[in-house]
Amino acid sequence: MADAGNFVLQGGSVVTFRWEGLPLDGIVTRVDWEMVSASGNGGRIPLGADEIPGDGFAVTWLVPVRFEGTIEALGRWSNGQTFVPEFAPLLYANDPADPDSHTLFITPTLNFDGTTYTVPSRQPLTITWPTAPLNAAYIVFTWSPGDRVNPPVTISTDRNLTDGTAATWQVEPGSVGIVSAEAFNADGTRYTYATALTLYGSLNNAGG
Repeated sequence: MADAGNFVLQGGSVVTFRWEGLPLDGIVTRVDWEMVSASGNGGRIPLGADEIPGDGFAVTWLVPVRFEGTIEALGRWSNGQTFVPEFAPLLYANDPADPDSHTLFITPTLNFDGTTYTVPSRQPLTITWPTAPLNAAYIVFTWSPGDRVNPPVTISTDRNLTDGTAATWQVEPGSVGIVSAEAFNADGTRYTYATALTLYGSLNNAGG
């Protein structure tokens, strides 16, 4: 949704920012993109750079939930000069879920019986936490085997929360366990957590 230069984006979605009208004849050699929060906290956070003018200058962004601010760009000429766009729109990212929820999302899934998700075995699963707090220092994703014999395993630690909070994991056929995520402060204390999900690795990857 857009109104008078202000754009509302869906948190957790992937969008593309494109700088239209730039010359593609070698004068512009690079564009750097940055995220700037309206609150002023966090400074300018790099999102990426585009050094291939032939297909236009653009960057993709996984929109954080509850973000408000701007995405700004800096163009660089071949002679070292820099310039910025005439207009940087104000962006607001809404929350597709309950703002107070701490829910993980798993894709792909085959079935859900109310307590356990059946997922394809030995295939990459994407675990996302759309409402992860952006002011946390890092997020730790954990897999806890349901046999209570093997210890929990750290799936991944995400320290760059500007591009969304996600991890990949795969389970063995017939295995059951719990996947969870926790947000930590820089000093190692826990900030908050996501609701854990129980996963079952399908024996035939057909669901049911």
